[in-house]
Amino acid sequence: MIGWVLALATGCAAGAWAAHELLAGPEDTLEAPEYTLVEVGEGTVGQSMQLNTSAQWPTQSVVPNQASGVLTSLEFTDGERAEPGDVLYTVDLHPVVVAAGDVPAFRDLSAGTRGEDVAQFQELLLSLGYDVGKADGIFGSDTERAVRAWQRDLGVAEDGVVSREDVLYVPGLPERLALHPDLATGDTLTGGEEAVRILDDAPSFTITLPENQAQMVEPGMAVQITREDGDPWSAEIDEVRSGETPENSVAVLDSTGDAPICGNDCPEIPLDQETLLPSVIQVVPEVSGLTVPAAALVTRAEGDVGVVSESGEFLPVTVVESAGGTAVVEGVEAGMQVRAPGRSGDMEADGDGSS
Repeated sequence: MIGWVLALATGCAAGAWAAHELLAGPEDTLEAPEYTLVEVGEGTVGQSMQLNTSAQWPTQSVVPNQASGVLTSLEFTDGERAEPGDVLYTVDLHPVVVAAGDVPAFRDLSAGTRGEDVAQFQELLLSLGYDVGKADGIFGSDTERAVRAWQRDLGVAEDGVVSREDVLYVPGLPERLALHPDLATGDTLTGGEEAVRILDDAPSFTITLPENQAQMVEPGMAVQITREDGDPWSAEIDEVRSGETPENSVAVLDSTGDAPICGNDCPEIPLDQETLLPSVIQVVPEVSGLTVPAAALVTRAEGDVGVVSESGEFLPVTVVESAGGTAVVEGVEAGMQVRAPGRSGDMEADGDGSS
């Protein structure tokens, strides 16, 4: 749906033109004038397009569960930024925590164990304030003491052994996470189930453009996204790309600043479904000034653009913006009368071969 902004002041060109035609009454076509007079007046022109914006949380990857047993609680708040050591859920009342690392937990760690997986768990303990000396990949006495202290703080048995089921590793932290929607308290887990989704830092915002409107939209155009509660979100068109069908294109939106489009209100966007928000694309920015009907503009053979005064004099103008049959121009004065085509469609400045 395309909206034309034609907020013209009283006595502006379009109003005067319509009034002139209305008051003149019906005339015989052969006796109709070659032009009608319109008054230059203050007004605003612009063009906007009203469509829905789709907001969704993209998933970067999914991390599988490692624990087996009954899922006894879901502890993590979906969409929050996880920090090292945060508890995600419990299995048989035993907490499963998140940590940063590229090596999945594939074995239990205990005194004497060596390897990269030991080093990344030592990094977790160090980030939580436990003294392991250094993250050298060797599960020594310092690491064992730190593990026992960590277990005590978690409220689990202090056996100094890190089970492969205790920690879920993700590539980096802090990261915005969400528990998989299929997880539910009471489920029996066997390991390998999709457990945690790693989300993008912010939702993606896109607009599907019908074929007849896609050609009107370009990168850089401003977009206002309406919310049910709160101020609208501002965005701009970043790119227009092919859609899922040949008839549609997709406009990808971007923030107008450093923060995401949704700012601090991104949690308003549901994590597990598409949200449609009414939006307005400003195809032609609103411009105010002196206006004339676009039909009143004439171009001479020399290429200059102007209007024709009541007396027939050609007056050069600069067209600032034009939309919806109305143009904002510079070079004329408010209140002056200019010629616009009458029903004959013929208008000519005296002495000039205007067209």
